[in-house]
Amino acid sequence: MTIIQQLPPATHAVFVLYAVEGYTHKEIATELKISEGTSKWHVSEAKKSLQQKIMLLKQ
Repeated sequence: MTIIQQLPPATHAVFVLYAVEGYTHKEIATELKISEGTSKWHVSEAKKSLQQKIMLLKQ
């Protein structure tokens, strides 16, 4: 969770709603007043960022 908290605020919010809370991209879009595409982009960016941070921790 510490690494997730390091994500930018908007990306963090979308990622938590999607990956932790189980919201769909449509639900996130409605809740945060963004497009579904933007929601998907934030999740994709979060995954990339988290993978990079995890790889750095393993070194």
